[in-house]
Amino acid sequence: MLLSDLESLIEPVTLGDPESPLKWTSKSVVKLAAALNIGGHRTSPKSVYNLLESLGYSLQSNRKTRDGSSYPDRDEQFLHISNQVLHFQSQNEPVISVDTKKKN
Repeated sequence: MLLSDLESLIEPVTLGDPESPLKWTSKSVVKLAAALNIGGHRTSPKSVYNLLESLGYSLQSNRKTRDGSSYPDRDEQFLHISNQVLHFQSQNEPVISVDTKKKN
């Protein structure tokens, strides 16, 4: 139950190249552990770290990129995209992933 609850928390905000097995989440292990504890589990950030590692997540600390500050509703954007993907997949419609970068 703990693993499935963790996956439900990170699935909408999982990032990475769809062609690559490398994936990561924008949520910290501290925030994930807190959310799991609110949901009735007794877990620590270290346990969440170990679970994420076993699921194949790259566990690197966040660092600021040169593109400037991140958009304040970034998590909401990823959640919206994830919900749209699930909606179209449930109707057997294709979903295309496009990764774009701002060019200076």
